[in-house]
Amino acid sequence: MSQTDYVTVREYLVTEIALANANQSGVLATITLSQFRAARIVDDHYVISVMDHNTAAVYGLAKIVLTLSLYGCMSMRKRFAHK
Repeated sequence: MSQTDYVTVREYLVTEIALANANQSGVLATITLSQFRAARIVDDHYVISVMDHNTAAVYGLAKIVLTLSLYGCMSMRKRFAHK
C-alpha cells in the first residue's frame, strides 16, 4: 500500500466515524487498539468505549458507534497498515 493510499483510506475512515458520531476530536485521537478489539455488538452496530479523552472525568466513557461494514473496513485497514 502506498503512502498516498494509506492516507486516503485513513482520512476517509476518520471522516466517516466523525460524521456518524459527532464526538470531539479527542475521542477519535485517543482510541486504542485494545478498545477497538473490545468493541461489543449492540443492535447490529459495534460500540467502542473510549476511556482517555478530555471530558472523561465529567462525562465518563465516550462511545464510538460503527456499522458492521465500517468496523470491517477498520479491521481490514489495521491488518494492511501494520504489515
